[in-house]
Amino acid sequence: MLLEGLKLHPSQSATAPEMIAATASWAMYGAVKEWTQTPDRSVSEEIANTVMTLVSPILQLAQEHPAQSLA
Repeated sequence: MLLEGLKLHPSQSATAPEMIAATASWAMYGAVKEWTQTPDRSVSEEIANTVMTLVSPILQLAQEHPAQSLA
């Protein structure tokens, strides 16, 4: 779903949409996996907001800033 959206809305980033989608999706997976293993965890609505807060910068930065060379 992320990759489809990134391809429908190309960015100025030199980073491939596949890389951006993979990074964001694994970040979501990792956060939710950690949440499911937490005793007395918060309700799902709260973790959804937390995950969006954590992942949004990945997607936003990919849309706003072209990749820069480290050379």
